[in-house]
Amino acid sequence: MIEDEYASADAQRLGDPLATVLATHAETSSADTRAYLREQTRLARLQSENLIEQNAFEISHLKWRRFTDRMRGAGFCILMLLGLLVVVAIAAAIWSAANDHRLVVESFSVPPALADQGETGSVIAQHVLDRIAAMQAGTQSLRAAKSYRNNWGDDLKVQIPDTGISLGEAYRILVNWIGRQTRITGEVVRSGQGYAVTARAGSGAGATFRGNNLDALLDRAAERLFADTQPYRYGIYLSSHGQEGESKAVLLALAQSSAPASERAWAYAGLLFVESDTRRAEQYGYAALAVNPGLLLAHNNLASVAWRLGHSESAYREAATGLKLLNDKAATELDQRVLGNMHSILAEEADAALGDYRDGVREMEADLSTDHTSVRGRSLAYLARDLALMHDPVAARRIVVVPVSARTSAAKRQMLLVISVRAAVEMASRDWNAAKIELSRGIASLGPGFAAYQLEAQLALVEANLGDIASAGALASKLPPDCYPCVVARAQIEAFAGAWKSAETLFAEAVRLGPSLPLANTDWGGLLLRKGDLNGAIAKFREANLKGPHFADPLEMWGEALMQENRSDLALAKFEEANKYAPNWGRLHLEWGKALRYAGRNDEARQQFAIASHLDLSAGDTQALARMRAQGV
Repeated sequence: MIEDEYASADAQRLGDPLATVLATHAETSSADTRAYLREQTRLARLQSENLIEQNAFEISHLKWRRFTDRMRGAGFCILMLLGLLVVVAIAAAIWSAANDHRLVVESFSVPPALADQGETGSVIAQHVLDRIAAMQAGTQSLRAAKSYRNNWGDDLKVQIPDTGISLGEAYRILVNWIGRQTRITGEVVRSGQGYAVTARAGSGAGATFRGNNLDALLDRAAERLFADTQPYRYGIYLSSHGQEGESKAVLLALAQSSAPASERAWAYAGLLFVESDTRRAEQYGYAALAVNPGLLLAHNNLASVAWRLGHSESAYREAATGLKLLNDKAATELDQRVLGNMHSILAEEADAALGDYRDGVREMEADLSTDHTSVRGRSLAYLARDLALMHDPVAARRIVVVPVSARTSAAKRQMLLVISVRAAVEMASRDWNAAKIELSRGIASLGPGFAAYQLEAQLALVEANLGDIASAGALASKLPPDCYPCVVARAQIEAFAGAWKSAETLFAEAVRLGPSLPLANTDWGGLLLRKGDLNGAIAKFREANLKGPHFADPLEMWGEALMQENRSDLALAKFEEANKYAPNWGRLHLEWGKALRYAGRNDEARQQFAIASHLDLSAGDTQALARMRAQGV
């Protein structure tokens, strides 16, 4: 009965309907039936165990499949990455080859006997390369390296040909196909008792040089290669080494060649700097701008040339245009290291043209605080000039402006500026004799072939102030009619002579020549003020002030005219405004004190007289100040 109960329980647990029925009727079942049930139970257990083992195997198999799938995916990703790297490497090689502008000097072919002496092909190539590198380093140019159509940069090398196939050889083939390297080849052969050196750039025919001195022949070959491949640099190199005639020939040939417009514009700009004939230099400047209106160096150099010719309106406009290019960050063709200095120079030139000497002084002081040497002399000269024209000759004299020797055109240009500035300082101090000596010596040193109209106009004014009206008029009459300061000087000399009508006619012509400039209107107003035409004078001062709102001179004289109209109250505002732009002007403080006295403000008048007493005054102003103070004011 106990076995039957177990069988019945097992049958129920297994869920076999037939077993359940049999178990229910176990009392009536036979022994065979019980045996059958036991066998079924054993079989069920075996099946259960098999299912458990099979389940574990399936789980293990699935894990392995997942692992292999992951490995297969990782391998595919690695292959994809390697493929991408290969593509990137190939693309980088192609890009590098396409943008490879380097200079490569291949090993020269040399006679065995020469090679046995140590003058191997690679040694010869290195000699040529060193000479080219020295010439490139010796070229003083403001031009940015990236602006050259054929720029090597500083990556110059000698290449010894590879044997067999290598990555280097494969890259060389790629560069030859799509790159822009400048490849130099050549050979040295015996020629009689000497040598024949042939060198060529690219596939050109090359040039052959014969002689006994191998080093000299290699230097000549290198110079020829530099000239053929870098004509602009070579022209500037010649100029900076005193070979101006050769420099002009090289640059003119480049300017008139079929080279790209950018190179031709630069050639004209270079000629603008090298040419000693000032009017021809000006033509080169306009030719450069006709090819490339945005070439900053052409605007900068043209402003300087126009100033020397007395084309003051053009000088101002070129300086202003160059300044705008710099402010708009459009001057990408110049070496970035010089842009700050050029900005200061152009800003000073534009300011000074409008009489804004205060801001000109600020520009030069900021410029001189930077680390530069090549144009320091010009910056010092501009600073001294601006201080003198601000009626502060004492401060101007503290600036040491060193004269230079006029050996080259560039030196002559610097000398002209220095002489003009030193004379301006003497004229601001009313030391007319010292100014005459400075100008006379300077003009003689520059020679008759160099346009020194600025100096001659200054000398004519000095002669007039010394009382020699005849000499002043004779000198001024020789000056060109399109020279703005020359016409102004002629007008002032006519005024000295009392020829008022002629003076006004000349002032009107000067205004026509320089419609943006305030100087002619200011001096014209001064003439009318001396004549007693107060309304006419004020009208001219107003026009000058509109053109040059920071020019102290028309404001101060406007104040004097108002005082003569018994409008000292209005004059005070003009003097106060003028003081912003010329704070150390002795006459300004003297006249300001007078206006304060007439307005009944004696304490303030005494303060202005005290300031004037410590500043530069003419003999007449010194006497006037003494009278004012003697009157207890």
